[in-house]
Amino acid sequence: MKLRILCLLFSLFSFVAAWSQGRVVTGRITGQNGEALPGVTVTVKGTRSATSTSSEGRYSISVPGDNAVLVFSYVGNKTQEITVGDKTSIDVSLQEETSSLNDVVVVGLYYTTQAGFNRFYFFRRCKPIKNDEADHFHQ
Repeated sequence: MKLRILCLLFSLFSFVAAWSQGRVVTGRITGQNGEALPGVTVTVKGTRSATSTSSEGRYSISVPGDNAVLVFSYVGNKTQEITVGDKTSIDVSLQEETSSLNDVVVVGLYYTTQAGFNRFYFFRRCKPIKNDEADHFHQ
């Protein structure tokens, strides 16, 4: 009798542990033109669980349940959120967002030694680019 109860409890705890782990969602991320996007960040909203896509745009991430929300973010593209539901594979096409790349800041660093003192100098030089200069990077 004790053996049956022990087996029943073991089975119950095994089922609960397996059920609480969630499942794995996979997929592929592409751009507007259908090209694979490597390095897209895929996170489970509200958790610390995250991954990034491979060079072929593929990802695999563990989600806690059906109500989990995946957040897809990539520089220069709109962030997209998708509820997992009962899906095990989610493919996403990210849309470009040109308005978010308005400013460019260039920061330089050089190192010098003078009379036994080591110094780092940081500098930043920015000037507005006129419309007629926008096509010429060598100026």
